[in-house]
Amino acid sequence: MAGAGKGHLGWLTEDHLMINRGFDSHIGYLAGAESYAHGVSGEQPDLLDHPDHKHDMWLNHKPGWQVTSEIDYSASFYSTWVDSKLNEHASTRPSQPIWLHFAIQNVHAPYVLPPEYERRQFPEEQWNDHQDMRNTYMNMLALLDDAMGNLTRSLKAENMWEDTL
Repeated sequence: MAGAGKGHLGWLTEDHLMINRGFDSHIGYLAGAESYAHGVSGEQPDLLDHPDHKHDMWLNHKPGWQVTSEIDYSASFYSTWVDSKLNEHASTRPSQPIWLHFAIQNVHAPYVLPPEYERRQFPEEQWNDHQDMRNTYMNMLALLDDAMGNLTRSLKAENMWEDTL
């Protein structure tokens, strides 16, 4: 079993980590409402000791400090990670089923625009009073759609699509 994204299954002790609940691997947050970038809540990773800034990116049994610099936006990061897990599974255990818990946080609060290189332009509608929020939400939704498209393509490429629930 592989898990990517929001754990949100409890984090009181290390026994509650997803890796200790039957998953072979996990990367992601344990709580909710985290930043979409660099594995922290708040804007400045160097302020992690401040009560308003916490680190909640986990990689298997430990805090995932080594991957936080790779996370410009979590949806894209998780999508790449899941793709690598599917490829690994298909090459090492092609006849065995896989349980993949893919719980990316889009479009969960806090609502955060993706990095500029991943943003899209959407036609203006009747939401002029909330255009900034609509643009943020639509960009977040587009990256969710991209992640699901990547997952679908990977499952098809690995001949796993027909057996996917």
